Amino acid sequence: MRVRARRELTVGFQYLLIGIIAEIAAHRWFRREGNDIVRQVVAWCGIAITRGILRIAIIVISIVVRRDQWQSISRRNWI
Repeated sequence: MRVRARRELTVGFQYLLIGIIAEIAAHRWFRREGNDIVRQVVAWCGIAITRGILRIAIIVISIVVRRDQWQSISRRNWI
């Protein structure tokens, strides 16, 4: 249960960071233009979605090229 709780907290923290980064970027881009809320929300959503997709891509790539996985396969073939 502890591993699962730690994983849930880590995932939640990652999504919190994605939201904070998107908010800061959107706020900086629209700081001078006044209160164009719709464009700011669209920019925030675009940034957050892009960061989420990058996060998932990094997780998938790390799973595919994980060194432990390749070592365990070669060990099974030799036993």
